[in-house]
Amino acid sequence: AQAILAKGQQLPATCSVHACARVAPMRIRYRHERRTCMCTAGLTALGAATLHPGHPAVMLWAHLRTVRRHVGRTQRSRVACRAFGGSRDGATLLVASEADPASMTMAEAVLQYEPFQWEPLGSGCWTSHALFRDGGHDGVGGRTSQVHLWVRPERMLEMDGVDAQWAAGAAAQTSGASAPLRDILFMSKHAAASGRPSLTVHPIGNPRRDLEPYGGVAGRLPPPSPRIASLLRAIGSAKKGEGFGELANFEVTLEATHHGPFLETPSLFAEIGSTDQEWGRKDAGRCWAEALWAELSRTSSFPGDASPARGDSPVVLALGGNHYMCHMNDIVEQHPDVHIGHMLATYVLQDAGPDRIREAVHEALLSTVQSQPEARELFVLVLKKKLTSADRKAVLKALDECTSTWTGPELRVVGSLSELGEELQTRGEIGN
Repeated sequence: AQAILAKGQQLPATCSVHACARVAPMRIRYRHERRTCMCTAGLTALGAATLHPGHPAVMLWAHLRTVRRHVGRTQRSRVACRAFGGSRDGATLLVASEADPASMTMAEAVLQYEPFQWEPLGSGCWTSHALFRDGGHDGVGGRTSQVHLWVRPERMLEMDGVDAQWAAGAAAQTSGASAPLRDILFMSKHAAASGRPSLTVHPIGNPRRDLEPYGGVAGRLPPPSPRIASLLRAIGSAKKGEGFGELANFEVTLEATHHGPFLETPSLFAEIGSTDQEWGRKDAGRCWAEALWAELSRTSSFPGDASPARGDSPVVLALGGNHYMCHMNDIVEQHPDVHIGHMLATYVLQDAGPDRIREAVHEALLSTVQSQPEARELFVLVLKKKLTSADRKAVLKALDECTSTWTGPELRVVGSLSELGEELQTRGEIGN
């Protein structure tokens, strides 16, 4: 079927797409990227005008995309372990936008923060070699952890595939920027009708396939950066430090997963909110600079950076709750070893229907595991009191369906904050 498509020919009318598709998973499992590109290229050659939704070629392509998404995720998780988690030389990319006033406030503060020792790479690009793993900050016996800063002209929501663009373009400007990206941190503004001053952290993506995406791709969630919890702790600690007394009224909080862009690399948004009065605050920018330095100079956010016991750190994924995930703030504060995955607010799941809820839950699970390939336990917090009866049943059914074929870390579903706290407390006592 791929050979026919590659030549721009139509599949025979009697072709059994399902018969062809049965062979696809085994091939896609190991070489899904190249083969899917071949299939896509074949469809492009055919031309959109000659295709209709029921055309066998379209049906086959849709099947291969599904296989790549669900079966291939296992393979990509292994790749993520090597590229993002398993490599101590991996790079972190800080991204700023000239179209975003808060982003530029943060970027300027980061560039002026002397410990980074920035060196220009080219127009709008800088790199820091000041961070060392295993040997402290003096470089003795340590291996560098690269950090780059990239200031781009477009809006954040328009930066789909920025990781691939970095690998293809900016990283080629110097051999010193050749390490694979382990994660991307977007520095951005936060806007809210309440106007409440805030410093926020959140994973990104559009959980619902049936809703218009706000940047990115509908129904797709980039892997959440493993730094979400530790960066929230870092900004909270920095805000309490000397010189930031005027930020006392700023709320430090996690937000639910929302908006794009879409990319394959683990990512998060770090933000200043919520109006133009806060976006230009130099002290808020300096506070983020200190927090980012504290986070990037530590050694335990990623698998392989700390002791072999890193896999013992639990990961928590949240289903249900308000947009501002205050209950997750408490979990992060009370359990310093916890990592945070995707967080889907109640409004995302509300009245979505069983099929859409199943898609969103499975996408959140797979994406979270992709960024935490060494995790042994994934706690799924289902806030039952925040969901209607129908939505709650759909969520639990989706989780039950997933566990029947699950090959990732152990899934542990809990129905309340108190239950999660008890599970984490018991787990910590056993670990000690």
